Amino acid sequence: VFERPPPGAIKVVLATNVAETSITIDDVGFVIDAGRVKEERYDAERRIGSLEDVLVSAAAAKQRRGRAGRVCPGLAVHLYPSDIKQAAFQEPEVRRVALQQLVMRTKALRLPGRAGDICEELPEPPAHAAVVGAVHELDCIGALTLEGGEEALTPLGELLAKLPVDAKLGKLIVYGLCFGAGDEALTIAAALNTRSPFLSPIDRREEADKCKKNFAAGSQSDHLAVLYAYNRFDSRGQDYRFAQENFLGVKSLQAIAQLKRQLLETLSHAGLVPHGLRSSYVEMLGRQGGGSDGCLIALGESRKPPPPEELLTALLAAALYPQVAFVNSVAAKNSSGKANKAQTTLNIREADTAAPAPQLASVHPSSVNSQVAAAEWRTPYLAFHERVRTTKVYVRDCTPVPPLAVMIFGGGHVAPSVARRPDDYYGDRGETALCMDDWLTLNVMPASAADVVLEVRKRVDALLAHMVEGQAKHGGERGSWSHADDAEKAALVDTVVSLARLEVLPREAQRKMQAG
Repeated sequence: VFERPPPGAIKVVLATNVAETSITIDDVGFVIDAGRVKEERYDAERRIGSLEDVLVSAAAAKQRRGRAGRVCPGLAVHLYPSDIKQAAFQEPEVRRVALQQLVMRTKALRLPGRAGDICEELPEPPAHAAVVGAVHELDCIGALTLEGGEEALTPLGELLAKLPVDAKLGKLIVYGLCFGAGDEALTIAAALNTRSPFLSPIDRREEADKCKKNFAAGSQSDHLAVLYAYNRFDSRGQDYRFAQENFLGVKSLQAIAQLKRQLLETLSHAGLVPHGLRSSYVEMLGRQGGGSDGCLIALGESRKPPPPEELLTALLAAALYPQVAFVNSVAAKNSSGKANKAQTTLNIREADTAAPAPQLASVHPSSVNSQVAAAEWRTPYLAFHERVRTTKVYVRDCTPVPPLAVMIFGGGHVAPSVARRPDDYYGDRGETALCMDDWLTLNVMPASAADVVLEVRKRVDALLAHMVEGQAKHGGERGSWSHADDAEKAALVDTVVSLARLEVLPREAQRKMQAG
């Protein structure tokens, strides 16, 4: 765009709002401003992020006008009425995004008072409901305690506050290190924090979608699809031709590799991985090891077999909870009025826990699961990274998670429960059940199995606490958690994987067993 056109040719530059302040093209003579901008918004009450098309602010319109006439005469045309009501400036980001990171930073700085009171002192404070929602989510993932009306970071929260990623992704990394899946957790977290590497050219969309589903390898997981795609690219020395043939964006894949190394350096400073790992050193290890990103070598996991898929989905359940959806079905009808196979609709718990019914959502069209029918899902529960509202509410980047894995890893409190109502959205009728946070219910048969699940959950919590507390005790040095009994840890992993592989009986089969 910076090259001058040949005589007689007219150069036309199509640009997003990135051109408002970041680019100067010295031969631009005319600017045509559509007056619109896509702006990130976050609904704290429903925990939904959206990218909304809104009117540009007066300050932004002035910047757009300034792209013409900088070094020669120019003209700007704005495609909206001159007397339209415009905001003077764009709304501050603190009022438009989720606030978990902000809350953790205020607590890490030991600022006196509750998070809501601290945020009220900002020049342009966020909505009170947004702060309350952030505090609730941090409490739910175990990063914050609310005892006695006081808010304080837990040892896990202290650690997550040091990581430059969303709290849930940070928790995924910590759990991955706990269970010997550090490299895989780093890859998924980095991928969710950058642009998707999957390309979808308009003229070859079907081919691109097929490639993406092939990477998922039958897992029905968007998270594992990007993991497997990245691993194949990385194992080939980051082969450009492989990326092009499989509709993968090389720059996005390289951004994932760079973020992985940066995260590894931060973890090294925190004492969770070997001390002294710098991003540049890890990159050098990768070049010497065949052109990989170097993280697997730095973690000392290059000779270990890859972790089981069931373990990875269990770790995703741990990190993404309470972002869990229940798979429901709706009978679809064709043009003749006859029923086709049931389509998938998802039930999601509202942020307002007193809501009488769940929120309904659909799987996003970009997901590898967009065409999966209700009866074809591997499990009735999905963990998802975010939900967005466009034409309707969509769940993006989802993975089917084993129900018992949700009970072992997710939530704040799990306890035995009595039979649920027949019309309960989240569970079925039964005498023996496990209930998580008073909303998610799972029948367990026989009754003694519930005690096994609770004992495994207790051991998983103890392992995480041992690692985090060891890091806090030993500071920048690698903590005593790394010297834990490897045989005991391996046995716990085997138990988790075995429980995760148990299948859920359809409701009809449950009723027959109860009747018989």
